[in-house]
This record gives sequence, structure tokens and C-alpha cells, in this order.
Amino acid sequence: MSGASMKVRATRNGVILCALFLGVGGVVLSVVWRDGSPPVLRAYPRATQVCDRYGAPLRIILGETGMDCRPVALEQCSPWLAKALIAAEDKRFYRHRGIDLFAILRAVLLNSWHGRITSGASTITTQVVKMNQPASRTWRTKLREARAACQLETRMDKPAIIERYLNHVSLGGVRVGVESAALYYFGKHASDLSLAEAAALMGLPQAPSRLRPDRHIQRTHTRRHYVLGQMLKCGMITEALYTRTVSAPVEIFPRREVFDAPHFCDYILQQEPGADMVRSTLDRNIQRTIEEVLSVYHARLARQGIHGAAIVVIEVESGAVRAMVGSPDFFDAAHDGQYNCAVAPRSPGSALKPFVYAMAFDQAICMPGSMIRDEAMAYRQFVPENYDQTFSGQRTVREALVQSLNIPAVKVLERVGVWPFLQRLKSLGITTLTRGADHYGVGLALGGCEVTLLALCNAYACLARLGEYAPVRFCEEETPVVGARMFSKDAAYMMADILKDSARWGGIDTSSCHAPLPLIALKTGTSSGLRDAWSVAYNPEYVVGVWLGNPDGAPSEHLVGAQAAAPVARDIFRHLYPAGDSPWYARPASVVQQSRCTKTGRLAGRACETTYEDIGCTGGQVCMDCAAGRGRHEKIQIVSPAPGAQFRKVQGLPGVTQDVLLKARAPGSREVYWFINDIFYCVARADEAVYWPLEKGAWRITCSTDSGDAIVEVTVEDG
Repeated sequence: MSGASMKVRATRNGVILCALFLGVGGVVLSVVWRDGSPPVLRAYPRATQVCDRYGAPLRIILGETGMDCRPVALEQCSPWLAKALIAAEDKRFYRHRGIDLFAILRAVLLNSWHGRITSGASTITTQVVKMNQPASRTWRTKLREARAACQLETRMDKPAIIERYLNHVSLGGVRVGVESAALYYFGKHASDLSLAEAAALMGLPQAPSRLRPDRHIQRTHTRRHYVLGQMLKCGMITEALYTRTVSAPVEIFPRREVFDAPHFCDYILQQEPGADMVRSTLDRNIQRTIEEVLSVYHARLARQGIHGAAIVVIEVESGAVRAMVGSPDFFDAAHDGQYNCAVAPRSPGSALKPFVYAMAFDQAICMPGSMIRDEAMAYRQFVPENYDQTFSGQRTVREALVQSLNIPAVKVLERVGVWPFLQRLKSLGITTLTRGADHYGVGLALGGCEVTLLALCNAYACLARLGEYAPVRFCEEETPVVGARMFSKDAAYMMADILKDSARWGGIDTSSCHAPLPLIALKTGTSSGLRDAWSVAYNPEYVVGVWLGNPDGAPSEHLVGAQAAAPVARDIFRHLYPAGDSPWYARPASVVQQSRCTKTGRLAGRACETTYEDIGCTGGQVCMDCAAGRGRHEKIQIVSPAPGAQFRKVQGLPGVTQDVLLKARAPGSREVYWFINDIFYCVARADEAVYWPLEKGAWRITCSTDSGDAIVEVTVEDG
């Protein structure tokens, strides 16, 4: 026998003896090392995930180590994952107690025979230990890991160890665990993985970066074939299933990194610090709708010097925030795009007026049809004015609110009381009102304070809920809580009835959507100095709030609520109800149609000759002035138009208004009331010229005063 052959034989004998020694020693160690405390398992490097109401991800915040780990229970994993893992990494997993002595013997023999490492002896349990306590690869480290694996098996059952592995294994890039990897590579949850996908995923731990499916698909195929072959050898799959699966391609649908609803996600992460997974109330479909509507207006607004915008949508029944936009462009650093204007305190202008009137309705101070005078007034240092700096005289409460007149609102607040109104606003969740009633004064009705769009929308949700307050919700799992009743159903219904007129009044509707406008209630607001434009619209299902302005407070002549913000709110409702078929409120039995005296606005008495109709609650003061004034008739005369006058309306004159002068002589009267075909048209000073636009037909024009009426009849024909 040659010397070389003898040397080889001696080497082999030495390997065998060494293997036997290690085997016996391993058996002893596996018994001895089972004593003692198991290793303390570190927490998963969990990512924080914010999802919409249906579970679709909106934002992923990587864990402390910069990893995307989304732990799931073993029951939430495809059963193919555990089988593929065992076949590829540890065939005798269910037959050893942490270390596989046969694998150790095999590894020693093969590595000694080849003079290099060709086989490993790690078990799934030792790999779990290694993931938990990463360290340099030395014999001392391996012995420590082997001991820890034996101890771990005394405290955890096999399924728990498999679950730990599947949630902690690195699977390429920042993805840790099968749930994160399944969502990224295949666009599905770990529970939905097929055999082919599970085998591909469980082939990655050998070399996650080198085998990544989104970068090295051919290597993934090769490794998957190996895993499937091992599963076949272990009897986990049939030959037919193997053949069918191994020939199928690995289909990769890498999911983009989500970054939806950024302002909303930032806000909710502040509300839920430390949460691993937040199933929010946001509805992605509604969110995309408001983002698309805002994008249509964004360019035009920017040309007008308006760079900030915020929109909030609240579901009325649940109080859930279904959408939130805090700026037109989150990444527009030049205009503070990351600043969330939806929760920024701003001056609301006239947007608080409905709450003043709703309180007045409940206190029977007035009703929608009550008369109130719009006239110059002064309060100490405060001199309220209307937006157009004019006064319109006697108006109904309905007209005053629809036209957003300031003086009537201040008069009503005087009756309601500033302090009670301030407390009511605080009870509605407007927490930015930190000063006392003396500080705000009657200017509180006109927006002399600061509110956030979010809080304002939730206050309007109380009106939309017919007077019941509910705190706003951000998490879908939270149970909706209905708070105290803030307004009666009657007052809330009458407010909605008034504001549905406001939805179609004023401003230019340059809508981007040609769908019909559904029935909604709407109120606008414009802050002093033209710095903020507001619009809040609602129906029984949704509240939509819009704020336009600049984060730095820069004014713009275009920042008028009715002209700038209202069209955006209308368009959003058009998209929410493309057929225009939104629901509306049933009128409470105690809200009735009432006849009121045209001269006084009180409930019509028998002596009242001219009346108008509006809704209100039963009861109220009846007009006695008309009865007292009978017998004091002085003759009045209509100066224009002449009795029997005939007018011709000329067609084809765009931009030209063709009007008839209405003027009367009324001795002893300060005001006159004009009616067209017995329908109230307007009230004016006795000597004031009024204009009525020509319309084809026969018309009966009446001028009424306390002392009597005058009537002329005219006709209008097309020219």
C-alpha cells in the first residue's frame, strides 16, 4: 500500500473517531444543556402599519432596525410555508431537541473529507437563536447557540418555533418575515401563498440578497426547484404535484412602497404612538376622490396666490374620518406642503353662524321666517359690517343666514348670550377657544376666534346628526360613541332646510364635474382680511369641509368662501353621488308650515292682508300691528310702472339686464313691500327705486304699506 493511500486511510479513520467522539459528546451535551433558563427572545423588529378601513396599507414605518417586519400567527400562514421550510432547512425538525446529532456527524464527515465547509448542521431552532442573538461565527458562538437551542426547545413547542422563524427570517432588502415578503413580492398575504410561491420564499434564507425574486428571478427559479425536490423526497408533495409546480414560472408582482394620505397618517400616528398596526377609519376611495377634485382646482388657485388647501370628510352616523387632505402637495416645500392645514387653527369667518341661529331656534328667540333688521350698529369698539359694506333692511332669518348677513347674526347672539354660545362651541369639540367670553364678545358670531377644519366639520356633523354630538373617530375598531344632545331635532332640521337654500345661492360654481348637484346643506365663511375661505356641506351621510388659504396667512382677493371654497365642496358631493340621489331628512312632526305677516314677520293674524310661508315650531307671537292700524289708511300710489303698461323683452342681448323700475309714493310710510303676482319680492324704503327683471307673461304688481295697498297690472312680451 502506498504512503498516500495510508495517509488517506489514516485521515478517514481520524474523521470517524472524531465524529464518534462528537456524537457521544453531543448526546451528553443535549441532555446537560437542557437545564437552565432559555434565551430571552427579543421583540420582532416590527414595522408600524397604518391601513385604511378595509385593511389596505396606507403607510409603513420601518422598525427600530430599519426593517419591515409584520408578524403573523402560524395559523395565518399558508401551510406550504412550514413544509417548505422544514424540507429545505431541517428535515428532522420534529425528531430532534434543538440540535440534530446526525446532521452534526454528517457535516463533520463531509467537511473533513473535502477539507472545506460543504455542509452545515444548523437546525431551525438554532437559526431562531442566531436571529435572536446575532454574533460572529466562532466555535464558541456555535456551542453557545447549540446550548440555547436545547434550552429553547424545553420552553417552546415546535409550532411556536416555526412561527418564530417565519416572522424573523430575513427575506431580502428590508423585508423580515413571510408576511412582509409575501406582500412585497407577490402582492398577497402569507395566508394566500401557493405551493410555488411558498417554495420560492423559503428558498431565500440561504442567500436573501443573491436570490431576491425581484432582482434575480432565474436564481429564484433554481433555488425553488431545489426546495420542491426536497419536499418531494420528504413525501410532502406527490410526483404529479411536483411536476406541475416545478414547471410553473415564478410570477412576481412587487408592490410599490405605499405613501397614501400622508397628512392623515402623520396625524393618526401622533394619536396612536407605539402601535404596531392601526386600522384607521380612512376610506381610500373617498380619499382619492377628494385628492382628484383638489388637483383640478390646484393650478387655478395657485395662479390666484392660494397655495394652501385642506379637506375633511366625516361619516355622519359613525363620526369616522373617511378622508383628510392637509395641503395640495405634501412635497411642496416652498409652500409648507407637509404642514397639515386640516388641524391648523384659523379664523372661520361666518362658518359659526348656523350654531348661533340653532341655539336661537331652541330658545324660541326666532324661527326661519322671523323678521330681523339688517342695519348699522356699534358695540363699544366693535362696528360690525356686512361683506359688501351695505345694509339690506328688514330680512327674514332665512334670508339673513343664506346671504350670511353679519348684523342679524350679531343681534341674535346678543339674545342667545356670548357665554352660553362659547360653552356650546366648546361642547361641540372646538378646543381652540381658550379665552373668555369677554375676550371674544359678539364678534364670536362672525369668526372672531380660531378653529380647525377638523373640529368645525365635526361640529357640523352634530347638525347633520339632527343635534346629537359624537366625538370624531380615527380607528375603525373603536365603538362609535354618541354624546349629549346639543340641539333639538326641530332646530337641526330647520337649520338644514335653510342651508339647503344656501347650497345653491351665491358665488360662481365653476365645477369640474357635470353631474347634478345632490341635495345638501352648505355654509361658507370668509375671514377678515381675506386670509381664509371656508365651506362646509352636509347631508344625512357625510360632512365635507373645505379650507383654502396660505399656511403663512398671506391674503388673496380670491379667498372668498362662496366663490373659492364652495365649488370644491359641491364637486366632492357630486362625485360622492354621481346620480345626484343623496338622502335627505324627514321633517319632524312639530315643525310646521306657518303663515307670517309680511310687514312684521310675526305669525299672521286675521287683519294681516299680505303673508308669506315658512317653516317653524308651533307657537309664537301673532301680529297685532295690522289690526291696530286698520282705519288709518292713507292713499298710496305706484309711480312706476304705469297701469296696463306693456313691455317687450329684447332677445339676443348677452350680459344686458332688462329691468322695470318699481317706485311708489307712500305718504306717512317708511317702508313699502313689493309683491309680484302676490309673491313677496322685496322690502324697500318708501322713496327707494327697485328694479324687477322682465319675464314674459301677465303680471300683477302690488305695493303694500301699513296704510294700504296699490296694484297695477302689466304684460311682458318677447321681442
